[in-house]
Amino acid sequence: MTSERVGVENVPLHQIMFPLVSAFPAGGPLHYNIPYSYEGHEVRLSARAEPYRDLRLTLDLRYEKQFYSRDSFIRAAQTGVITDRRPREDDRFTVSAVARWYLPKGFDLGLAYTLVVNRSDIDFRNPATALDYDDKNYLKHLVALDGAWRY
Repeated sequence: MTSERVGVENVPLHQIMFPLVSAFPAGGPLHYNIPYSYEGHEVRLSARAEPYRDLRLTLDLRYEKQFYSRDSFIRAAQTGVITDRRPREDDRFTVSAVARWYLPKGFDLGLAYTLVVNRSDIDFRNPATALDYDDKNYLKHLVALDGAWRY
């Protein structure tokens, strides 16, 4: 189980750059409540192979279900009226492949590729609105090349 306890951001709408819609509640300044904290359950499969004495290959597959602790919503500061309340759950899939070469004189060279796919139910169960200024569904490609010296 994972637990990300970052908290909630409460942002005045006038500080966010996105196209506004007209169906906001009356009652003074409006604030967008954005939750970041979640708890998740993860399943991971890993494999390692050493086809040559100085080469190690690893493959890591992960699936994580993330349950956000609070809903996002818009609140009118003076009246307390809340609109656009939306719960959120994410499915995150990660594939990581690493090749590490053990070179002479204690040097290592590594090459890693990671693919992260995040699918949020916000855009499926509750269609996105103008308030979703960040995309909850995304695909990330990460490539890393590193070197090390062992002593």
